[in-house]
Amino acid sequence: MADAIGPQLLKRASEGELDAVLALSTREELDPLVQIITSKLTNFLVVDSSYATHNPDHTKYHTAIGKELRLYGGNTIANIGRGGEGPAYDELVSDVCRKLKIPFEKGQTLQNESNLLDIFLEQRWLALTPVEREQLAANARERGQFR
Repeated sequence: MADAIGPQLLKRASEGELDAVLALSTREELDPLVQIITSKLTNFLVVDSSYATHNPDHTKYHTAIGKELRLYGGNTIANIGRGGEGPAYDELVSDVCRKLKIPFEKGQTLQNESNLLDIFLEQRWLALTPVEREQLAANARERGQFR
């Protein structure tokens, strides 16, 4: 599969480049993002020509999805100064880490995302009651994710 995808795309995705990650995503994986974006009154995705042409095949307009996500992560005035583009994905992840006081290093997008997920999931797990924890574990076992 890696040969069919292309080593450059895989390398860019492993470095945390949002467009590359979205390019490797399936329609089903992109669907929740598109639903969230299109539920907002202020979105540019619904007026994008690639969205109009290819919706609901989200894989055909993954670049427009990424652009929209970056716009959400940026300040409106700063986005105008960037030529209508939002900040780089690495900057978004770093900003979230900074705001939540999670250790991060600029340029280490995947590690920064991992730090965010580790801390978020741990906090979420600890917030569950013992009954909720057991139910979550039972649901996971039922889906065959854990044996």
